[in-house]
Amino acid sequence: MGRKELAFALTWQRNTEPVGAAVTDLLRFLGKKVGRTIVPRVAIAYDELNPMFERGDVDFGWLPPLSFSQLRHKKLARTLLVNERHGAQAFHAVLAVRSGSRHYSLDRLQGARAAWVDPYSTSGYVLARIDLAARGIDPRTTFGEERFLGSHDAAAKAVLEGRSDIVGTFAIYEGDRVARAGFSSQGSASDWRIVLRGREVPSDVLAAHTSTDEALATSFANAMREALADEETAKLVRDVLHTSAFGEADDSRYAALEATIEAARRDGLLPYL
Repeated sequence: MGRKELAFALTWQRNTEPVGAAVTDLLRFLGKKVGRTIVPRVAIAYDELNPMFERGDVDFGWLPPLSFSQLRHKKLARTLLVNERHGAQAFHAVLAVRSGSRHYSLDRLQGARAAWVDPYSTSGYVLARIDLAARGIDPRTTFGEERFLGSHDAAAKAVLEGRSDIVGTFAIYEGDRVARAGFSSQGSASDWRIVLRGREVPSDVLAAHTSTDEALATSFANAMREALADEETAKLVRDVLHTSAFGEADDSRYAALEATIEAARRDGLLPYL
């Protein structure tokens, strides 16, 4: 790509530093392992990730499922590793309200103020609208207000503080129990009620640009595995990527996701895509 250093793309979650010590230390560790300097390329919003790959500005990236599925379709990104949470390589899109909310069921959503994460957030916007439409609820006319807050934490906080009524986010289930959700850091489990458990979403992906040398990409993936295997650097991985395990991705799941989203886009359910 004509650059001496390697570039790694990731998204800024607005409750954290854009490029803090954890990012710097993790990339320094990975750079030593692959023998190259690695610099961060931070996307302020999800829709800035794809242009980075399209312009060839980055070699690697930590990509949410929608971005990866689109870049994979364009043959601009390939899978190295996939985020694995609680033994699963997928999570659910959910809609949640505060306990005691008058919008406590799907037939009581009319007029609710929605807090979304980002127009390109798979669980925090896109699939919530698709899953509502699949149940006969038109997301284009249901909500009295819709706002994008930039992160799962921020969107959940808006609901907990009464500035919004419902949040689109993710949940990781162990059976019928929620092991972790996008609202887990806001209040306690008893503060929340899930009104829609939507479809499964394939997890975030550690990806390489398709022009990146195969041996270099393999070395980078191995370095990331080594970082997670070491107690000190594992904390950096958790802080930066919010993952504690990696698995091998089934790319067919991302192809299916892209097809689902493309159909919804054609139907006018996703005005920002």
